[in-house]
Amino acid sequence: MTAYEYVKILSVDIGPRPAGSENNKQTAEFLRNELENIGVDEVSTQEFTLRPDFWNGTALLAVTFTIAILLMLVFYPPFALILSVALPVLTVLEVDSGKEITMRLLPSRTGRNIIGKEKPSGKSTKRVILCAHHDSKTQAIPIRVRGPILLLVLLSMFYLFVISLMRVLSVTILPQVIDFTYLISSGMLLVVPFVFIYAILNFITRFVAQSPGADDNASSVGVALEVAKKLKEEPLSEIEVWFLFTDGEEIAMKGAIEFVRTHHEILAESIIINIEGCGVDAPLAYSTKEMSLRTAETSEKVIDLFQRAADATGEEAFPISRAIRTDGYQFAKHGYDVATVWRFSDEIREAAHTSKDNMNRINPATLDRTVHFVDACLREFDGK
Repeated sequence: MTAYEYVKILSVDIGPRPAGSENNKQTAEFLRNELENIGVDEVSTQEFTLRPDFWNGTALLAVTFTIAILLMLVFYPPFALILSVALPVLTVLEVDSGKEITMRLLPSRTGRNIIGKEKPSGKSTKRVILCAHHDSKTQAIPIRVRGPILLLVLLSMFYLFVISLMRVLSVTILPQVIDFTYLISSGMLLVVPFVFIYAILNFITRFVAQSPGADDNASSVGVALEVAKKLKEEPLSEIEVWFLFTDGEEIAMKGAIEFVRTHHEILAESIIINIEGCGVDAPLAYSTKEMSLRTAETSEKVIDLFQRAADATGEEAFPISRAIRTDGYQFAKHGYDVATVWRFSDEIREAAHTSKDNMNRINPATLDRTVHFVDACLREFDGK
């Protein structure tokens, strides 16, 4: 099968593949079987626990804390201040680091990373991990709608902290010269609507058309499988290649978090090429930063490799200096050598995570060029 045929199987025959779903399980089984059929030397499945309703859980957390903070501002200001600090702290721990605290109240499912290892023809002296997530997004709400609402929610959280701090100071240190009744009532009008809209948006994503995930990220999975075939036909001499198909990238990068947790020593001795949407006809780009709730710089070593492969294949790869959010973040924040490569345009961003991300957008020739580029990355590294 070609990379294009792989994309069709994942996005059409299997369809939307949100983490924890039956389609997602079928995808993991297909990937494992296909790696074995290709003849990859070692194939394994890494199972872990994830919460499919993760984002609904964070929305519920925001709503609950907002109401509690506003009530405590009236009856017990110090507790309101504690809650206003606890809310962003819990958010950072759960979204950024994958720590399940309040999320433990949500039902759990099984996530599955699929891992294949291909040995070189000679002695292994280096290792490359090709990473591509196989799950698709559950939401179909455009970024241009969801982004501003989320920004307003974050500003609302900051507003709650400020008025909580002012309220405590007015009770304990400063004379009460501010009308806190007005501030609190304003908080109800300014904060609560945005938080509830955020919660409602998270909830209705269960019922709107789900994304087939053709470009994000079946395209990258198809490219990686095609590269695996090339390595069987023409093995590398010194590089051991791992094919890492992660699950749960779309719900706080859960598969990458699990892989990092269990493979620290392996990652410290590897470079990681993280592949995102690469099937739409657009310029080849690579990240210089990765972002979740913090920002992490990506690896100059991997970026240099991208540039050499681009020269070898005639591609014009260009850097994206603004932070992006992919599995690469979980590797970058620990200081591992990683950078994400994908095909980028504003039009692609608009279609991501929506029902528009389907086979109509996928260009077979673009996929083939991406396969050629990733294969060149491996052979450039093998030859250096």
